[in-house]
Amino acid sequence: MAGTVGRRELLQGLLGAGHVEDVSRAVAQDPSLIPDVFRLLYHPDPVLRHRAATVVGEAARHHPGRARSLLERLVWALNDESGNHCPGAAAALAEVVLASPVEGRGFVPVLMSQVEEASDPTASPGAVVEALWAAGRLARAFPEAVSAVAPTLVGLLSHREPLVRALSVRALIRLQTPIPPEAVRLLLADTAEVEYVEHGHPVRRTVRDLVLHETLAPCCGDGSCRGC
Repeated sequence: MAGTVGRRELLQGLLGAGHVEDVSRAVAQDPSLIPDVFRLLYHPDPVLRHRAATVVGEAARHHPGRARSLLERLVWALNDESGNHCPGAAAALAEVVLASPVEGRGFVPVLMSQVEEASDPTASPGAVVEALWAAGRLARAFPEAVSAVAPTLVGLLSHREPLVRALSVRALIRLQTPIPPEAVRLLLADTAEVEYVEHGHPVRRTVRDLVLHETLAPCCGDGSCRGC
């Protein structure tokens, strides 16, 4: 690879083509690639960001001595007040937590605090969606920590944005949290279509279909499943 920019472009092309495992293997062999992958967490394409987040998680798995610094850097990127918010930070933080649960456990509340802010009308819609996605990703592996925001998630089931409703119920189902019957009725009648990313692939479903999928074909949620 000729240089940093050239490497980043190559990694972007590989991830864009779906070669996540190849990039993960390259990072496992050469940790100097981690900063280049990290920069892709800022990419405007959400699918590419999620694939980069997966690779960052794999980097922590293969280089456990770097897990703590990755977690701290991602928290900084998540809360960057300079206006340079990293849209892939929440997903990457979730992946690193799953890859390094001992180091990462204490960082789950940081992500959940982002979920608590979702009810704030001034909150960034993008940041809300990212935090809700991470809550669903971590729900089965860290149910106690994620359950702390269950009341907020229930409140978001009537949110005006379909994707917020969808990702909120996704997290609640994975937590096995009881959902009020009236909310269930409305969700099963919710034909708004949403698009989100699951295991590095775009998924398009109605809110109703997401509820049925999560209920009838649940994902393991611990990082080993690729079937969603």
